[in-house]
Amino acid sequence: MVIVLFRHGEAEDRADLRDDGLRSLTAKGRKRTKKMAKIVNKLLPRKCKIQIWSSPLLRALQTAEILAEQVGVKVKIHNAISNGDFETLRANLTVCHEDDCILIVGHQPFLGEWTEQLTGMQLPFRKSTAAGVRFLTGTQVNSRTEAELLWYIQPRFSKG
Repeated sequence: MVIVLFRHGEAEDRADLRDDGLRSLTAKGRKRTKKMAKIVNKLLPRKCKIQIWSSPLLRALQTAEILAEQVGVKVKIHNAISNGDFETLRANLTVCHEDDCILIVGHQPFLGEWTEQLTGMQLPFRKSTAAGVRFLTGTQVNSRTEAELLWYIQPRFSKG
């Protein structure tokens, strides 16, 4: 199974709103997210069932909707993404099929922590950054590494 961890795009300043969950993407955030969504779509395995799981926070949902437009699927909300509940997220992943491709739209520091837990690698997740990993299902792996990094891309280093 392929898992894509995608950090939400640039959002409104935290000081502008009382409720952090209502922060919306900025115009720059939308533009970069659209650019990254096109790139990520090209990197996805061609023969896979795509799902998009998103944090319920507005900036993540808006990012997920941009991805959904690009890949042609609907977004499913998972509260575990916004609160960093990796065990619940992992349990949800175990019921997926080996040929599934799950795009997880979330936040820092969780995406970086989960990438390290899965691959043993520390990667910076700036806004609109994405990492694709192959989740090693049904394979004997050490207690730390459950996935291998396939690709990692930040918007400032991308072309297209």
